[in-house]
Amino acid sequence: MKPLRGITYLQENELLSSPLDAREVVRFIKENPKLDKKQIGEFISNKKYSAVLEEYQKYVTAFLNISSTVIFFNSVYSSCHNYHTVYKARLN
Repeated sequence: MKPLRGITYLQENELLSSPLDAREVVRFIKENPKLDKKQIGEFISNKKYSAVLEEYQKYVTAFLNISSTVIFFNSVYSSCHNYHTVYKARLN
């Protein structure tokens, strides 16, 4: 299932709020480790959801040292088809 369809489904069933709350989405991602990392990367790299990317970065960096953080983001982003989009989103 594509991420946006999944998010919409979760909102329709009142498992996520509408409008979308970035912290809530990150908590959902964190609590469901079997989610496809590639799909997560594509979703959070969308400029429309830049707040989710920011919250995701805060969550990850809060628990990892700098080298582990770099390795983690590299693994998520390298699996993303929109690598340049993710890179641009991180710069803005």
